[in-house]
Amino acid sequence: MPVSTDKTWGEWATNPTEENVGEETEVSEAAASALVGEVLTKSQDVTPDTVITGPIPLRTAFPAVAEAVMLKDMRSWAWWLVGFGVLHLFTAGVDGIGWAGLLFMVAVGSFVFKDAVMYVLYTVTLAWAGISNLVSGQSGWMFFSFLQFYMAYQTFRSYKRFQKFQDGIAHAQMAEIAPAERTWFVAPKVFPWLGGLLGIGALAGLVLVLGVLFAVGLTGVQGPSDTLYILAMDIAVNAAVMGMAVSLGALLARYRYKAAAIFGLVGSCLVLIIWLILVVFI
Repeated sequence: MPVSTDKTWGEWATNPTEENVGEETEVSEAAASALVGEVLTKSQDVTPDTVITGPIPLRTAFPAVAEAVMLKDMRSWAWWLVGFGVLHLFTAGVDGIGWAGLLFMVAVGSFVFKDAVMYVLYTVTLAWAGISNLVSGQSGWMFFSFLQFYMAYQTFRSYKRFQKFQDGIAHAQMAEIAPAERTWFVAPKVFPWLGGLLGIGALAGLVLVLGVLFAVGLTGVQGPSDTLYILAMDIAVNAAVMGMAVSLGALLARYRYKAAAIFGLVGSCLVLIIWLILVVFI
């Protein structure tokens, strides 16, 4: 008896009726294996090859390719950041320690946190470089800042694309776990707390530096050298940039422990606003 066209391959393989019992033996072993692979049954004797038995769902395959592209691009970002950090140390000397340290930290993060959220750090770093050049008062650097703002915009667009693909991988691999509980990535466990620590630490450092300056000016005692003040301020400001980037990334990616990320974002923004006021108006 010919197989009814009303039945799918899955129905024929899993629900044999009395009408097709006699003909079931006519199915070859290869065809039977294909049927088992098609309906995704758990057979110990057959290991279905998803590439052969059926097309790979785009939701799984395309994000996986995008992740490979993302990781390659992140390695490129890391080495460029290291190169610019070393160059800045040679050209700026002691005054460039804070900025070079920021670039080195973001570069290290590119190797440790293999996550799309790193593109938020790249975006914030580029945007802050543009803001710093814009308020520098030097026409050449002010013109270059607009290019950095454009690059930051394009980098943030890359973040949104890679985050979307990464979420597709997460849903395909662990469909029973909510996106906010992606415990198989490192960044969700670290970013909220790291952002909070950097933000609060940067704010405390800035208050300490300004407090020492005020106390020295009020009492007239001999204080540390100006170079030490500048270095301490530079480290506090760049720690705030890092704290803002990490905290913002944690919030945009909807990680848990949002309170820690919010504290870090608020503390970092306060430091950067105070620094901008000091640079522009004083």
